Amino acid sequence: MRIRPAPTAALAAALLAGLLPAAPPARAQDYKEQFKDEIHVKGAKGPSTGVEILSESYDRVEWKGKSGPAQNKTPAEILSLSYGDEPPPYTRGMDAWKSGRWSEAVTEFRAVADAVKAGRCRRFWEARAIAHAADAERRIALKEKNPAKFLDAARSYEEAMKKDPKSPLLSMIGTGLAEARALGGDWDGGLKALDELKATAGAAGRPLWEAEARLARARLLDRKGEAAASSKEYEELGAFAGKAAAAAPADSPLRDSLERMMVTGLVGKAWALYGRAEKSRAPADLEAAKQAFDRLPSETGTSAAGKAASLNGQGGLLLLQGKADEALRKFIEVEVTMFSAPEEVAHALWFKAQACEKLGNQAARDQALKDLVQYHPWSEWAARAR
Repeated sequence: MRIRPAPTAALAAALLAGLLPAAPPARAQDYKEQFKDEIHVKGAKGPSTGVEILSESYDRVEWKGKSGPAQNKTPAEILSLSYGDEPPPYTRGMDAWKSGRWSEAVTEFRAVADAVKAGRCRRFWEARAIAHAADAERRIALKEKNPAKFLDAARSYEEAMKKDPKSPLLSMIGTGLAEARALGGDWDGGLKALDELKATAGAAGRPLWEAEARLARARLLDRKGEAAASSKEYEELGAFAGKAAAAAPADSPLRDSLERMMVTGLVGKAWALYGRAEKSRAPADLEAAKQAFDRLPSETGTSAAGKAASLNGQGGLLLLQGKADEALRKFIEVEVTMFSAPEEVAHALWFKAQACEKLGNQAARDQALKDLVQYHPWSEWAARAR
C-alpha cells in the first residue's frame, strides 16, 4: 500500500523542486503616528507633550499636536526635544558606542532597519543609526590601521547622508566621511567632503559646523604632511571662529564653543609650525614656532589650553635643542597645574617621557607613559604610548 506524504511534506518537496513559488517577503509596515514626543520651544514655560515631531533637519523642526495646524521652528529656537519611538537597538547601540564597544555598536545600529521595516519607529532612525555605525566602523579602522575598513566606513557615511541629506548629524557625518576617505587613501575625496560640509554650513547659518569643517581640514593636511597648508588652515580657523564668536549671543553655548574653536585654531597653528621645525631644524622654522608659542597666552586670554600649549611648545623646542632638563620643568608644570586642559596634559606626559629618557631616567619615563595611558586613555598620545 502506498502511503501518501503529509501535506506539509509534499509542500516542502514542491518548494525544494522549484514547482511552487516561495512565499513573498514580508511587506514593510507603515509607521503610525503615536503623539508621544515632547518639544520645548524658547519662550515657552515648559515642554509641549503628546506631540508628533514630523521632521527634524539641520535647518528646521516641524511638529503637530493631535489638533490644530503643524508648527515649525529653526533648531536655534528649540531648547530640547525627545522622541517616544526610539527603537531598542538604537538605545543599546548608543550605550555600546558611548562605552567604546565599537563592534557591538555596529551590530545594534544595523538592527534598527528591522524596526523601521516593521513600522515600530520612524524612518529617520535608520539614517541616524547608520551614521553612528559608520562612526564605530571608522574607530575600528583607526584601531586596526586598516585602509580597507576606512573605505567601508566611508561607504556607510555616504549611505547615511543619502538616506537623510539634511540630517542634524551632518557635521559628524561630513567630518567622519572626510577622515575615512583620506585614511583609506582618497585624500582628495576627504578634502572634498570637508569643502562640501563647509559650504552647507555657511548656507545654513551654522558657524560651529563650518568651524568643525575647517578644523578637520587642518588636521587632515597636517596628517598628510602639508605643514604650511595646515598652519594656514589653523590660522584661518582661529580668525573665523573669533569673528563668529563675537557675533554670537553673549553667554550662549554657541559663543563658548566658537571661542574654544578660536583657541584650537591658534594652538593648532603653533603645533603645525612646531612640526615643520621638528623636521627641518632650520633656525627660521624654530624661531617661527617659538614666536607662535610665546604669543599664545596673550592671544588666547584666560584659556588654560592656550597657556598649557604655550608651555608644552616651549618645552618641545627646548628638547629639540638638547635642553632636556629645562624642558622637563615645563612639562611638569603643565602636568600638575593644567587639569582643565586634559589634551595638553596628555601631551605633556608624552613629552615628559621623552625628556626623562634623554636624561637617562628610565623609571620616570615608564611612569610617565603609564600615567598617560591610565589617566588619558582616549588621547592620541596614549594611542602612541601603547
